[in-house]
Amino acid sequence: MAQFIRIKHYVINLDTLTYIRVEENHIDFGFTFPTQKQDGQNYIRLERGVNLDDAEFEEVKDFILELPDADRVILV
Repeated sequence: MAQFIRIKHYVINLDTLTYIRVEENHIDFGFTFPTQKQDGQNYIRLERGVNLDDAEFEEVKDFILELPDADRVILV
């Protein structure tokens, strides 16, 4: 598996990823360090209908559920 994945305009380093939270209408990617967004928050949120259309959201969700390190994935 590649160290980096690209989703839309985000490039995500899987080595620095602490958790992935999958909810009905959004997916959060949590990191061990602050991101460049919103005052240094340590996650990136991709929302259905905002960042991703329905088909893209389901494709990303399916990809996440197939990651080999499943203990970092939280289904809500």
